[in-house]
Amino acid sequence: MKTILTSTSTLLFLMLLGQIAIGQSAVYTSRENVSMKLTESLSISRDKANQFVLILENYSRGIEDVRRDILLSPSQRREKTVSLLKEQHASIRHLLSEREYIRWQELGRRRREVSSANIGATNTGTDFQ
Repeated sequence: MKTILTSTSTLLFLMLLGQIAIGQSAVYTSRENVSMKLTESLSISRDKANQFVLILENYSRGIEDVRRDILLSPSQRREKTVSLLKEQHASIRHLLSEREYIRWQELGRRRREVSSANIGATNTGTDFQ
Protein backbone atom coordinates (compact mmCIF):
# COMPACT_ATOMS: atom_id res chain seq x y z
CA MET A 1 0.00 0.00 0.00
CA LYS A 2 1.41 3.38 -1.01
CA THR A 3 1.17 6.29 1.38
CA ILE A 4 1.92 9.91 0.66
CA LEU A 5 3.74 11.68 3.44
CA THR A 6 3.99 15.39 2.76
CA SER A 7 4.02 17.43 5.94
CA THR A 8 7.10 19.42 6.76
CA SER A 9 7.72 17.40 9.89
CA THR A 10 7.40 14.12 8.02
CA LEU A 11 9.67 15.29 5.21
CA LEU A 12 12.24 16.50 7.71
CA PHE A 13 12.08 13.20 9.54
CA LEU A 14 12.54 11.19 6.36
CA MET A 15 15.42 13.48 5.40
CA LEU A 16 16.86 12.70 8.82
CA LEU A 17 16.72 9.02 7.95
CA GLY A 18 18.34 9.68 4.59
CA GLN A 19 15.27 8.56 2.68
CA ILE A 20 14.82 11.66 0.52
CA ALA A 21 16.87 14.50 -0.83
CA ILE A 22 16.45 18.10 0.22
CA GLY A 23 14.04 19.95 -2.02
CA GLN A 24 11.53 17.21 -2.71
CA SER A 25 7.96 18.31 -2.12
CA ALA A 26 6.33 14.90 -1.75
CA VAL A 27 7.44 11.44 -0.90
CA TYR A 28 5.75 8.35 -2.18
CA THR A 29 6.86 5.42 -0.14
CA SER A 30 5.29 2.43 1.48
CA ARG A 31 4.43 2.48 5.14
CA GLU A 32 6.33 -0.81 5.33
CA ASN A 33 9.58 0.76 4.06
CA VAL A 34 9.35 3.67 6.50
CA SER A 35 8.61 1.26 9.33
CA MET A 36 11.60 -0.92 8.41
CA LYS A 37 13.91 2.11 8.25
CA LEU A 38 12.69 3.25 11.67
CA THR A 39 13.24 -0.24 13.08
CA GLU A 40 16.81 -0.27 11.77
CA SER A 41 17.74 3.34 12.54
CA LEU A 42 16.32 3.54 16.04
CA SER A 43 16.68 -0.13 17.02
CA ILE A 44 13.01 -0.34 17.94
CA SER A 45 10.41 -3.07 17.60
CA ARG A 46 8.32 -3.36 14.45
CA ASP A 47 5.19 -2.55 16.48
CA LYS A 48 6.76 0.62 17.86
CA ALA A 49 7.92 1.62 14.38
CA ASN A 50 4.38 1.17 13.05
CA GLN A 51 3.04 3.33 15.88
CA PHE A 52 5.68 5.95 15.06
CA VAL A 53 4.56 5.99 11.42
CA LEU A 54 0.93 6.39 12.50
CA ILE A 55 1.88 9.37 14.65
CA LEU A 56 3.67 10.96 11.68
CA GLU A 57 0.76 10.29 9.35
CA ASN A 58 -1.92 11.56 11.74
CA TYR A 59 -0.14 14.78 12.57
CA SER A 60 0.80 15.25 8.91
CA ARG A 61 -2.89 15.25 8.02
CA GLY A 62 -3.64 17.78 10.75
CA ILE A 63 -0.83 20.07 9.63
CA GLU A 64 -1.96 19.88 6.00
CA ASP A 65 -5.53 20.71 7.07
CA VAL A 66 -4.26 23.79 8.92
CA ARG A 67 -2.25 24.88 5.87
CA ARG A 68 -5.33 24.61 3.65
CA ASP A 69 -7.65 26.48 6.03
CA ILE A 70 -8.22 29.79 4.25
CA LEU A 71 -10.13 31.19 7.24
CA LEU A 72 -6.94 31.30 9.30
CA SER A 73 -4.52 34.19 9.14
CA PRO A 74 -0.85 33.37 8.45
CA SER A 75 -0.01 33.87 12.13
CA GLN A 76 -2.88 31.57 13.19
CA ARG A 77 -1.68 28.92 10.74
CA ARG A 78 1.83 29.22 12.11
CA GLU A 79 0.62 28.97 15.72
CA LYS A 80 -1.57 25.94 15.01
CA THR A 81 1.21 24.26 13.04
CA VAL A 82 3.70 24.81 15.85
CA SER A 83 1.17 23.49 18.34
CA LEU A 84 0.62 20.34 16.26
CA LEU A 85 4.37 19.82 15.86
CA LYS A 86 4.80 20.10 19.63
CA GLU A 87 2.00 17.57 20.17
CA GLN A 88 3.60 15.26 17.60
CA HIS A 89 6.94 15.55 19.37
CA ALA A 90 5.31 14.80 22.74
CA SER A 91 3.60 11.73 21.26
CA ILE A 92 6.88 10.47 19.85
CA ARG A 93 8.64 11.20 23.14
CA HIS A 94 5.97 9.22 24.99
CA LEU A 95 6.30 6.29 22.56
CA LEU A 96 10.09 5.94 22.70
CA SER A 97 12.19 4.80 25.63
CA GLU A 98 14.88 7.15 26.92
CA ARG A 99 17.58 5.30 24.94
CA GLU A 100 15.50 5.30 21.74
CA TYR A 101 14.66 8.97 22.15
CA ILE A 102 18.33 9.89 22.59
CA ARG A 103 19.15 7.88 19.45
CA TRP A 104 16.42 9.75 17.56
CA GLN A 105 17.90 13.08 18.68
CA GLU A 106 21.41 11.99 17.67
CA LEU A 107 20.20 11.00 14.20
CA GLY A 108 18.52 14.39 13.86
CA ARG A 109 21.65 16.26 14.85
CA ARG A 110 23.79 14.24 12.47
CA ARG A 111 21.36 14.73 9.60
CA ARG A 112 21.15 18.49 10.20
CA GLU A 113 24.95 18.71 10.16
CA VAL A 114 25.11 16.85 6.85
CA SER A 115 22.28 18.94 5.39
CA SER A 116 23.94 22.18 6.48
CA ALA A 117 27.25 21.11 4.96
CA ASN A 118 25.54 20.12 1.70
CA ILE A 119 23.62 23.39 1.47
CA GLY A 120 26.78 25.40 2.08
CA ALA A 121 28.68 23.43 -0.53
CA THR A 122 26.04 23.97 -3.22
CA ASN A 123 25.27 27.63 -2.54
CA THR A 124 27.04 29.67 -5.19
CA GLY A 125 25.92 33.00 -3.82
CA THR A 126 23.35 33.52 -6.56
CA ASP A 127 20.70 31.16 -5.24
CA PHE A 128 18.92 33.72 -3.09
CA GLN A 129 19.41 36.96 -5.01
